[in-house]
Amino acid sequence: MNTNNISPNLDLLDRIKQVDAPAFLFTRIRSKIESTNNIRFSAPWVVAGSFVLLVVVLLNVTIVFGNNKTDVKNNNLSQSLNLMSDNTLYK
Repeated sequence: MNTNNISPNLDLLDRIKQVDAPAFLFTRIRSKIESTNNIRFSAPWVVAGSFVLLVVVLLNVTIVFGNNKTDVKNNNLSQSLNLMSDNTLYK
């Protein structure tokens, strides 16, 4: 890589000067920042969000623990129809 080509580009960076933002732009940016920090949720939204979260958690719990019961029922049905082989070595 040729360093001679890079050097003139770095010299351009030395000519950069700090500028001041226009007053109206600065006040608009500051008000936008302050308004985003003051976001509050109303009580109905908090209650609705909590309810949805509770329903999702309960649904997950019933799905996880409900599958074990159906497997036992299917296992008993297949054993009663003699569809499962007995894997014991000694009787």
